[in-house]
Amino acid sequence: MTRIEEAFQRDRGYLFSVCYRMTGCAADAEEVVQETFLRALRYPPDLDRPLRPWLTRVGVNAARDLLRQKKRADYVGPWLPAPLPDDLLVCLNAPDARYDEKESVSFAFLRALEVLSPTQRAVVVLRDVLDLSVKETAAALEISESNAKVTHHRARGALKEYEDDERGDLDANRAALERLVTAFMMGDHDALISLLRDDVKVSSDGAGEFTAARKVMIGAERAIAFFTRLQQLGGTPAVRFATLSCGPALVLEWEGARPNGHPSRTVLRVEVDREGRVTEMQSILATRKLSAL
Repeated sequence: MTRIEEAFQRDRGYLFSVCYRMTGCAADAEEVVQETFLRALRYPPDLDRPLRPWLTRVGVNAARDLLRQKKRADYVGPWLPAPLPDDLLVCLNAPDARYDEKESVSFAFLRALEVLSPTQRAVVVLRDVLDLSVKETAAALEISESNAKVTHHRARGALKEYEDDERGDLDANRAALERLVTAFMMGDHDALISLLRDDVKVSSDGAGEFTAARKVMIGAERAIAFFTRLQQLGGTPAVRFATLSCGPALVLEWEGARPNGHPSRTVLRVEVDREGRVTEMQSILATRKLSAL
């Protein structure tokens, strides 16, 4: 193994964790990691210096380019982040960052970043997740310090709705998810209604690969109908609770051949308010989105 390979392997997990926050998708993050490694082989960095600053600069810029290429406007149906097992995440060693380790990989945060341009997203990751200085951020993105400051200010403004949102904690999310599953299995319609806010949203990400609603559905009755359709996918799935992207989730897996349009695996998540009522239900079906499980 060459010195480049050894150095890269030491920091591979760090780079993947940064790129996951940039792209919101483990498969995309892995693609960026591979591209960064190939660049390291073609244009070797100075190994007498720490490798992480070089990896951060090259990886974030490669992720920014990827985001520019993959226009979300062309995405089929609602876009949701890819759930990621927590053991694939590496500590970023940024204790004073605005967003901590867990929040910066949460679905709520990754979805909030979707309103930003690729450059704004890169600046937020560098400044507010990795806790880099204005000077370091500007150098990494090859922009002026004044541009970095303005971009950061505008990005913070665009994230105000996320900052002001009253979200429940992770324990409340898991408890709500467990109660939902129990109420649905028991056919307790009243319990389901009590758990769901009247304006609850239902998002289903099949990426055009599987049958899924192409628009966000709103309303408690629609949410219950969604659960019913999930049950009617055919067969009895193996069900397990998991912690994905530092949040509770339900993983459903079907064995054997599946009818056209039906996935063999689905991840179900919920978001709750501070009263513990479900504000959003999310299902991720797309194979690429679940590649890390």
